[in-house]
Amino acid sequence: MSSPLFLIYYWLPDKLWSWGPEKSTSLIGLLILFWLYELIRMLRPKDQPKIVGFREYEYHRISAMTWALTGIFMCFLAFPIEFTAPALCGMAWVDPLIGELRRNGSTLYPVVPLTIYFAIVMVILTIFMGLTGTVLVAAVAATLMAIFIEGVRLWRLDDDFTMMVLPCVTIAACFTLVDLI
Repeated sequence: MSSPLFLIYYWLPDKLWSWGPEKSTSLIGLLILFWLYELIRMLRPKDQPKIVGFREYEYHRISAMTWALTGIFMCFLAFPIEFTAPALCGMAWVDPLIGELRRNGSTLYPVVPLTIYFAIVMVILTIFMGLTGTVLVAAVAATLMAIFIEGVRLWRLDDDFTMMVLPCVTIAACFTLVDLI
């Protein structure tokens, strides 16, 4: 739920220090380190101590945290904050809500997650881009994509990745299509 704090990336200088690498290069290096850790974790014996925050199935596949960071970093590298912020906040705040609603067998799913996700995206896009028809269409499209893809079980690909990347691509596509028209 605290992943929106990563948005500080957009306000970092292009070079973190005068003789250092570009921030995008640092981001790629950090992602490689996360994946190396994940590889080592997956290769170690399965009787190792439990990791706080991991669900049982994550011990046998790539963790949700690694998938989320991969999606976040990909969006940071490919999209401006205007497109990434709504997708990141939506994933961070609505995905756990969906998990709780499902776990409790609530009848509030999918209406409440759809409403909250739409509100998050609409507010953030409006802050960055103003209230326009394109913002409304992008918010609706991203909301439908996010809630739909959260419910789809993809072999080993975690929804923390798909709920980040696909809504971000959807938002970008909506604005690109409007520019083409």
